[in-house]
Parts: sequence; structure tokens; C-alpha cells
Amino acid sequence: MNILKQKNGRNSKYFEILEDGVLVKDNFAKEVQEYKVNFTDIQDDETVFRKSKDLVLLGIVISVVFNGIFLNIIINESFDLSGSMSMFVFALIMIPALVVVGLCNNEFRKENSKNLVAAKPIVFFYTKKDMMDVDLFISKIKES
Repeated sequence: MNILKQKNGRNSKYFEILEDGVLVKDNFAKEVQEYKVNFTDIQDDETVFRKSKDLVLLGIVISVVFNGIFLNIIINESFDLSGSMSMFVFALIMIPALVVVGLCNNEFRKENSKNLVAAKPIVFFYTKKDMMDVDLFISKIKES
């Protein structure tokens, strides 16, 4: 196995073992990086990064959504709005709340990555389905 291709959402990675090093192509949110790392620049150290869900951020998102709903109730009761107008106000209030939820969506993903220490970064997606392939590929790199 001299080639490893990985895909995680919109991001993809391509690794190829060459005669004198490893070719890395990293496509992260349409930003493409391509470089070669020589075997002499690669060390034996490996680091696994695990990102877990942040409960504080989850609490903030829930709070923003409920505050939007409560604000809608207060405005509807204060101004005695009609049914269609109250739906319009609800939509206006929920747009910023949903924008906050959308921005925080990336933080709710559980991501793991494995880093092979080198002069230039060699970072692999380290999901459950990729663990065996990544470990096998790293052992091939160390053999070369």
C-alpha cells in the first residue's frame, strides 16, 4: 500500500510513498496544499489528537434558541400581533439563532487525527474506519 486516500466531509487528503519521501496533498475547504516530505525529515514520533464535544458550547446554543423563542413570546404578548405577523417576527428572531447554531455546528463534530512528526506536517484523519489503514501506511513510511 503506497497510496492512502482519505475523505472527511468536504476535506480530503492524499498520501503517496515515493522513492525518496512522501507526497502529501491536503484539500481543506477548497484550499489545496501539495508538498513532499523527505524520509530523512520524518521522525518516529506519532501524536493522536482527539476532539470531543464541548458541553458548554452546546449549552450556549440551546440558550440562544430558547432565548429567541422567549423573545418571540414577549414581543407577541406586548404588541398583540396577528397570527401571520407573529410568524414573521418568529422567523426574524430565529434567523440569528440559527446562524449561531450553524456556526457552532463545526465544533460539535467529533474529530480525531494522527500526526507523524516531520519537517512539514503529515496529518491523517484518524476515524475508526481509517485507523487500520493509517497505522499500516505509517509503518510502510517507517520501513522506507
